[in-house]
Amino acid sequence: MAYGSIIDAQAHWTAKGYAGTPTDARLAVASAFVDGLGWRMAGKVAVSRFPGIPTDPDQEEQWPRVGASDIYGRDLASDAVPGVILRATYEAAFYELTNPGGLNQAVLSDERVVREKFGSVEFQYADGTKGLMAGLTTSTPIIPVVMSMLAPVMAGGSNPYGITGIVA
Repeated sequence: MAYGSIIDAQAHWTAKGYAGTPTDARLAVASAFVDGLGWRMAGKVAVSRFPGIPTDPDQEEQWPRVGASDIYGRDLASDAVPGVILRATYEAAFYELTNPGGLNQAVLSDERVVREKFGSVEFQYADGTKGLMAGLTTSTPIIPVVMSMLAPVMAGGSNPYGITGIVA
C-alpha cells in the first residue's frame, strides 16, 4: 500500500517543476520512508512521533489515525490521510526517483550521525549514536522539505506512553 496516487503525485511534481513520472513502487517506498520518520527510540522503547494511534490495528501504514491533532491543536480526520503526509510522500518519491535506492540504503556500523538539523532546530549528540529512530539507520536521508512538511504532525498529540511532542 502507499499514500496518495500517481495522478496526485504527478500534479504535485508538475507544480514544483519536477521532471519524471511517479510509479506505484516509488510511492510505496516513499510511504514506508515517511512512516519510518514517525518513530524514535525512548531508551529501548520505540515511540511514535505521530499523534494518536492508527485507526485500524491491522493497517500497514501509520495513517489515518484516531485521536490525532496537529501542533496547532486542530483535530485530524480519522478517516483520511492528512495532506502533509501525502505531500511529504510525493517529495520522498521524487527523491527516490533522483536517488534510486536512496530511501532504503544500508549503512556500515561505523558510520554515525553526530549532528542533525530539521529546519531551525538542530541536535548534536555527544557520542553520535543517540537520536536514531526505530527501524532507521544513520544513513537515512534527511530531506529538508519532507521534514518541514511533516513537522506539524510530528509534534502534536501524545502516544500510549504519555510522551508528548518531539523529545530529543
